Amino acid sequence: MKSNYTMLEATNASEAITSIENVLIENPLWLNKCTSDLFAVVKQCWNLPMTVQEYKVDKANFDNSHDYLDALDKSKHQVSMLSMLKSEQIIKLFQEIKTEYYNFKDNTQWNY
Repeated sequence: MKSNYTMLEATNASEAITSIENVLIENPLWLNKCTSDLFAVVKQCWNLPMTVQEYKVDKANFDNSHDYLDALDKSKHQVSMLSMLKSEQIIKLFQEIKTEYYNFKDNTQWNY
């Protein structure tokens, strides 16, 4: 099965997170070859809602309630589960996925 998907390169943990998220969104067939425990947990949790982090906003620092409500809305943002992992775990996961990506590319290149 030929695929036109191109996996993003990464040189640090934050780029690796972006690349891994892109792969999980695309969900190519070769992803089934990734079998580590860490990948299994990430894949299982991928479809769960993202964690919402909230920062404390003090109402006394605002002149009117409209500004306070705007700041309160901006104080909440979604956090990817991948950003909660250690850098070493992210890099290890990226390497596993990238290895399977290249294995798939090599096999399909020589089979067509």
